[in-house]
Amino acid sequence: ASPRQRLECQIFLPADSPCAHPRIRGDLPHPQRPPSGRGVESGVRGMGMSRGGLVCQQAVGALLLAACVVSGALGDTLDPIVDTIRPSNGPTKGGTIITIGGTNFGSADSNIQPRVTVGGEACPSVVWVSKSSVLCETPDGVGADRSVVVEVGSRQSAPSAQSKFQYDSPKVLGIEPAHGPAKGGTMVTIAGLNFGETNSNPSVTLGGRPCQSVVWLSGTKLTCVTPSGTGVGDVRVFVLDESSPENFGTVFEFDPPVITSLAPPHGPCAGDFTITVRGKNFGSSDSHPKISLGGAACEKSAWVSDGEVTCVAPRGSGSGKQVVVEILGQKSRTDAKSAFSYDGPRIDRLSPPNGPTMGGTEVTVVGRN
Repeated sequence: ASPRQRLECQIFLPADSPCAHPRIRGDLPHPQRPPSGRGVESGVRGMGMSRGGLVCQQAVGALLLAACVVSGALGDTLDPIVDTIRPSNGPTKGGTIITIGGTNFGSADSNIQPRVTVGGEACPSVVWVSKSSVLCETPDGVGADRSVVVEVGSRQSAPSAQSKFQYDSPKVLGIEPAHGPAKGGTMVTIAGLNFGETNSNPSVTLGGRPCQSVVWLSGTKLTCVTPSGTGVGDVRVFVLDESSPENFGTVFEFDPPVITSLAPPHGPCAGDFTITVRGKNFGSSDSHPKISLGGAACEKSAWVSDGEVTCVAPRGSGSGKQVVVEILGQKSRTDAKSAFSYDGPRIDRLSPPNGPTMGGTEVTVVGRN
């Protein structure tokens, strides 16, 4: 029989036999005299304990008359087994009342109080309901797949897929301030839930980039220093093996590019020269800026630093052409500081330089723009 089954066994014993143990009379038939032809007065060969229960051997000489293992006859001889946990999740602050279903949780007349742990931490309150049910108030904790273990005396349940409890994942509710420069360095405060009642070394990402110097303040508050970045990104908190969901709605916005000067502010209509664009919030080396001049893409755009990018000018003409820097969908605003002018026409020489007053002379004009 398996450890969870009761082996029914009828043993014909004298009423005063040691095998008629008072602790198991309720589980065995009443002792009886052997049926006709079964033998004579018998002697007790042995009685002892085993993992399965009480072992009693009744023998006549060398003849084994009966041997029986009464599984579960004594409530403290089998390991507890956890089959169900309801509910199977709860907040990291603890206090969730869970019902643990299973077997071998002890008996009402036992002076042994079951002990329950969740993820190795003892439940602050445990209530025995029956040999197959125990109530537990969860301690505070973090993480998924925390093993629920029931201990009865010196025996305890083994971890299994059915004995897992999951603390709720972190949830981000807000961030203050919600924006900052692309070069990073902004101290932000993140509010939410299930960050843990004690410091479990959480981590934070802004748009996929790790936040620096994360400080746990409470189960609902963290601080960190923003990394460099561009665009708009999700704020995510990671605690052990759990994380807040993506695209939850709380975002941090790196400030858009700002142009403060162009060098040079003008150039020939033929293009193919480099304009140095200075400003801020141009991000990092992987920002891949897109720069346009008067609506036409630069022949080549390059990142130099958070405060400088370059553009190889396309062909064009006219004045007041706006330079726009775009990084991950964020565009710089246009104003007088971002205006570029193509040089006007310039005459270098005339051939011939003179002619009769009556006109009619064909003149070749040599110049640029």
